Amino acid sequence: MSLESPRSRYQQVADDLRDGIKRGDYPPDLPRHSVSVGGAVIREDGRVLAIKRRDNGAWVQPGGVVELDEDPRDAVRHELQGG
Repeated sequence: MSLESPRSRYQQVADDLRDGIKRGDYPPDLPRHSVSVGGAVIREDGRVLAIKRRDNGAWVQPGGVVELDEDPRDAVRHELQGG
């Protein structure tokens, strides 16, 4: 019995995906990439709105991923209102 290493399995999946895209077999309804938005809010006194990320504790501008059927301007508004 042969056990396949995680790296070789990953490489096989990557190769299959690349070959599928070359053949044009990639499903047309799946997104090819994601789009993110961010909004800067700066008060008249110069203070800037920032959020603290849960994953790494970094302070960043509010933002998020644009849904497939969402206008990026609406996505920014949504994220600035608390996501």
